Amino acid sequence: MNQFKISTRLIVLIGSMAVLLIAIGLTGLLGISRSNAALQTVYADRTVPMGQIAEIQQLLLRNRLAIVNSLIDQQPQFTQANAADEVEANTARIGKVWANYMATYLTSEESALAKKFDEERSRFVQEGLRPAVAALRSSDMGETHRIVVE
Repeated sequence: MNQFKISTRLIVLIGSMAVLLIAIGLTGLLGISRSNAALQTVYADRTVPMGQIAEIQQLLLRNRLAIVNSLIDQQPQFTQANAADEVEANTARIGKVWANYMATYLTSEESALAKKFDEERSRFVQEGLRPAVAALRSSDMGETHRIVVE
């Protein structure tokens, strides 16, 4: 190395440092891209379904509130026009959101819980919501109250 001029030595030194700097930068970019891919998976498989579950929970609560509010304010136009229609629209929306949720990646534990929820929600709709909506549409507040209480 002593036979080379100082300028040649500096060029070799700077060139090797530049190559080393590029290699370290590429390693960092590769790590960042892997991290982004992992975070995208977390977002798609966990955060979006969490929002779907929150929406389902909110719609279920809105259904219950609509029926109970119709018992408090027993004006026929409110009972028939608003509460029953809102419950039916929310139930349809829950079905769509649930289908989207079931299309996401679920662990075995989540699948078991989802299956149990689906069975119980179907029972709730068949034995609770639909009879309550029918009673609301016929303005039978006694039957609606009985269904809500039971």
